[in-house]
Amino acid sequence: MRKFFIVILNMLIFFFLADVLNPTLVVKRVLGYESVLNSVIVGVLYGVFMMLVPNLVKFFKLSLNNGSFYLFSILMAFLFFFLVKYFLGMVLIKGGVINILPGLSILVPDETFAIVFVSLISALMSVGVFKLSQSR
Repeated sequence: MRKFFIVILNMLIFFFLADVLNPTLVVKRVLGYESVLNSVIVGVLYGVFMMLVPNLVKFFKLSLNNGSFYLFSILMAFLFFFLVKYFLGMVLIKGGVINILPGLSILVPDETFAIVFVSLISALMSVGVFKLSQSR
């Protein structure tokens, strides 16, 4: 049940990122299906990729701290966005201007930087929410 909770939590993080980073991260229509179904599929895939992070940290016998979780989360998020963009073709990641607040905008110059930027932000949010859900 805990793994299912982690998948759902990361799926919600992906939905939030897809909404906030809208000009940079867009879920495409694939095979004529609506974008909502594709968003759910990509969100579940993101959740499964991020669910594997604690197991990877344990596999490499590293200490279970925030740094090791963040490092492996960055690697898994980058791998996820790279695979979904170039092999599955379900996500469009491109450069552009991201308007976070009315006075705050971030310029993302190209696709490579956009994938790295989205990976860093998604990993930071995923690790933060995961660690907050563990604390009591």
